[in-house]
Amino acid sequence: FCVNLVDGIASGVGKPHFMILDVDLPILGFVVGIALLTALVAGAAPAIQSSRTDANTILKDQSRGSSGFRSNKLSRILVISEIAMSCVLLVAAGLMTKSIINIRSQEFAFATEDIFTSRLTIFGNDFPTVEDRQAFYRDLQEKLFNIPQVQSVALMDQLPGQRGRGTRFGVEGESYLTDQDYPIARFSAATPGLFSTFGVGISQGRDFAVNDNADAPPVAIVNQGFAEKYFQGDNPIGRRIRRGTSENQLEWRTIVGVVPDLMMEGFDSSTDDPAGFYLPLAQTDRVALTMAIQVAD
Repeated sequence: FCVNLVDGIASGVGKPHFMILDVDLPILGFVVGIALLTALVAGAAPAIQSSRTDANTILKDQSRGSSGFRSNKLSRILVISEIAMSCVLLVAAGLMTKSIINIRSQEFAFATEDIFTSRLTIFGNDFPTVEDRQAFYRDLQEKLFNIPQVQSVALMDQLPGQRGRGTRFGVEGESYLTDQDYPIARFSAATPGLFSTFGVGISQGRDFAVNDNADAPPVAIVNQGFAEKYFQGDNPIGRRIRRGTSENQLEWRTIVGVVPDLMMEGFDSSTDDPAGFYLPLAQTDRVALTMAIQVAD
């Protein structure tokens, strides 16, 4: 009954599909055994100590108004330790509860309803070349899109709201004295359809296209925080950026679009820089990705 009750409550707050609440008999037996062993040890220690104590001495101590625990330093240490551990657990539980409440009350700039996500990793032995991996991703996206009720499909290495990886980069036309002067921004790789899957419109320019592949000119999409910070009101469309520093320079990428901030810095947006940019998955190489599927109501 308790398991069914908890399962019903968890289902109402967006329980992940892989989370199955059930009673596992071997684990239950192990827990019961540990509990019985703990009770036996906890009860045996005071009993053994009491058997070694003179009853007349205890009665004399009680007659003088002293407590039996006064001479039992071990018991006092155990009680203090238990209280301290309980306080730590209560604080941790309170912080976790606060985090869950903050996440549930968070207002997102992207859709979260009717979107299913799943993480996948492919092995190099099965897909040894970049071309093999890109072909697999194209076939996977096409097959997922052909499933009934699927409205949109996208593959990406970081979901909106997840903290993206940081990289140093340069803006064409800007000069940097040392490698440490190159700014840092977060970036993510994605297929066309990422923004439409999460109900996000393109603020300026265009989305990634199918022909933004390895044979096409390198492109990028920046978020609003990136555009405001590094272009300061100028139109970023057509400008170019490049990952790396003077010692490690990659290809220049033309900015083709601007999108709203999708929390690339993570949930705690007050302590980090939201500036970031996106790369076409077909122009990068990834072995671990997340699938996002938007389904009809």
